[in-house]
Amino acid sequence: MTTRVFIHGLESSSQGTKGVYFRSKYPDMIVEDYTGPLENRMVRLNGLLADKTDLILVGSSYGGLMAAIYACDHPEKVKKLILLAPALDLTPFRPYLKNQLGHTGDPLSRP
Repeated sequence: MTTRVFIHGLESSSQGTKGVYFRSKYPDMIVEDYTGPLENRMVRLNGLLADKTDLILVGSSYGGLMAAIYACDHPEKVKKLILLAPALDLTPFRPYLKNQLGHTGDPLSRP
């Protein structure tokens, strides 16, 4: 079963404009809050997605950094990766710069 996940930016929350929009459009979408440094945020994200597969990740800004790192670390679990103005120029993403992920069709649709 496909699992949609929205990951907000550094200064945002699940109650921000994008989080509210995605929750209303896709009621089953995982829209959680992430706080603290990147390491803490990634521990939370990894915990939330531990038993999930067939993921559609939508990351905004710093959430885009988190989504991209997660996708690079778990490519077998990620079906689609959608980045909205991702913060990929930050030092934590440098080890992943040479990774490549596939691309297919409509980002939020189910087959």
